[in-house]
Amino acid sequence: ITIAWNPSTNANVAGYTLYYGSDGTNFDSQIDAGSNAFATVTGLTPGSTNYFEVADYDVTKAESPPSSAIEYTVPIVVQTVTALANPANAGSVTGSGSFAAGSSVTVTVTANSGYTFANWTENGTVQSSSPNYNFTLATNRNLIANFTANPVTYTVATQVSPANAGSVAGGGTFVAGSSV
Repeated sequence: ITIAWNPSTNANVAGYTLYYGSDGTNFDSQIDAGSNAFATVTGLTPGSTNYFEVADYDVTKAESPPSSAIEYTVPIVVQTVTALANPANAGSVTGSGSFAAGSSVTVTVTANSGYTFANWTENGTVQSSSPNYNFTLATNRNLIANFTANPVTYTVATQVSPANAGSVAGGGTFVAGSSV
């Protein structure tokens, strides 16, 4: 956050100090803004409330009484996770939604009958091969849960009738669509 104030009209002012803290009483951090009538504070925690006051000083570093405190709550950055199944009917996916940036998010997948979970991808790049993918949210995510179809197999049983009439071959288990 950048805090700005009206510069002093007093000719003896050499600079400004910005004081800040999280309870409105103890201003335990400070920035010497020099002759600038503004200062930028970094590293504040999203969702935290902070208080700021400014004092000017002369060339001997003698300070004026501080200004009235101002209050500022750092916004919480919200990001989105979208998780989809590919193909769409291959399984169910949970974990999509909006979350605070930096939070831990888990997306979970359950394969439908006839499918096996393969991996999570984002923009074509594999992110995880675990059905329960956990990550720290740093940006919006668009995840695809990829599945492979389980091969359908059929069994061909052969037998001779009557039992002593000859022999047969070619029985076994075969993938659907194969030539037998």
